[in-house]
Amino acid sequence: MRRRTPLILSAIVLATALGAGGCSAAAPDITVGTSELMQSTIVAAADRAAAGDSAGALSTLDSLQTQLDTAIGSGEVSAARAARIQESLDLVRADLQPAPAPAETTAPAETVAPVETVPADTAVPAETGTEDSGNGDGNSGNGNNGNKDKDKDKGKNE
Repeated sequence: MRRRTPLILSAIVLATALGAGGCSAAAPDITVGTSELMQSTIVAAADRAAAGDSAGALSTLDSLQTQLDTAIGSGEVSAARAARIQESLDLVRADLQPAPAPAETTAPAETVAPVETVPADTAVPAETGTEDSGNGDGNSGNGNNGNKDKDKDKGKNE
């Protein structure tokens, strides 16, 4: 499973977010019993994920979510600690979620116009759209390029 390393790191982050309760002289932000219960649930989720059982790991995370919600409701975890645990829980859950399937898009089929072939020994008719003016030489009236010097010499010999 290629996602094992990020998952294990996420589980470590989640376990760190839980930490041991009562480490300071002030009121603990999570009770020892709640912390131990949630940490054992994290270990179970990590074991299932490491075994390739993502569905089982996700189910275990659902149990952890229920434990967190219960601890918040009963005051066994502070709001700040609950927020850190929730962020880590969401991170681990995201690692376990299956990758979304690529969206199937169907491109419209391209239509290709058939190409008409003309045998090489067949004469191709001239393009339509321009009528022959009847001058007989096929010139389309674009000047007299072939006879431009003809008129120059016309009056010299006569």
